[in-house]
Amino acid sequence: MLRLRPYKAEDAETIISWCRDEVSFRKWTADRYESFPITAEDMNRKYLDNNGDCDEADNFFPFTAFDENGIAGHLIMRYLDAEKSHIRFGFVIVDDSRRGQGYGRKMLSLALDYAFNIFKAKKVDLGVFENNPPAMKCYRAAGFKPCNERVMDLLGEKWKCIDMEIKREDYFCSKAIKGLHHVSMKCADLKLFEKALSFYKDILGFAEERRWDQGVMLKSGWEGESSFPARIEIFCNGEGVKALGAVRHFALCTDKVDELAAKVEEAGYEVFIKPKDNVVP
Repeated sequence: MLRLRPYKAEDAETIISWCRDEVSFRKWTADRYESFPITAEDMNRKYLDNNGDCDEADNFFPFTAFDENGIAGHLIMRYLDAEKSHIRFGFVIVDDSRRGQGYGRKMLSLALDYAFNIFKAKKVDLGVFENNPPAMKCYRAAGFKPCNERVMDLLGEKWKCIDMEIKREDYFCSKAIKGLHHVSMKCADLKLFEKALSFYKDILGFAEERRWDQGVMLKSGWEGESSFPARIEIFCNGEGVKALGAVRHFALCTDKVDELAAKVEEAGYEVFIKPKDNVVP
């Protein structure tokens, strides 16, 4: 499971190793460092001694993403306004051996959750160069939208930098939309169906909201700004389906879909339509 923690000085050696040439280095740092390559000492001097070149004392927050295999990514956050409502992400990078596996989007999701729920930001933005389409695709997938363009002089060329942003209201709306899924679960008989009901009630804390001939509606107690209360609808499509081993269809609305699916699988049920792969636009 990917997580975020505060940056540590010992992270630097690993992070700087992910840029193996100056072009990739400049896509990551723009003109924030004078020369390439840099050392771990250079990175820590900027971060720990110079407060990320920020004038305000409490305005530079570096993070490291990690999982059971070690450090996987890195980014920093800083405020752009005195009211501390506008946050800028910077130095966004993922382990080059793990790119294309969804780590960037997962890291950004964690960072956005932190920015909006912990820092209470009203807007988050970042910059990406036009000659870095994989990064731009990743940012779009995380919910960022282009908002401005500018040109920078780098490596003797003119590089177009595209600023992208996501506003607080759009973030929470997207979280709800991404949590709207249809998941199917196969139960061999009604005994297992009742076991599934018990699982949702006793383990996940769902309460029975209503029942009819061929189904049950369960409602969770999850409340909060970043998630709608979840509802699970369990039903079957007639006696023929029951005789073959009823396929129970679960429809839910929550931003905790992955967590829920993991618990379902841990309980011994097969989630054969992965929630995260079935996003309703």
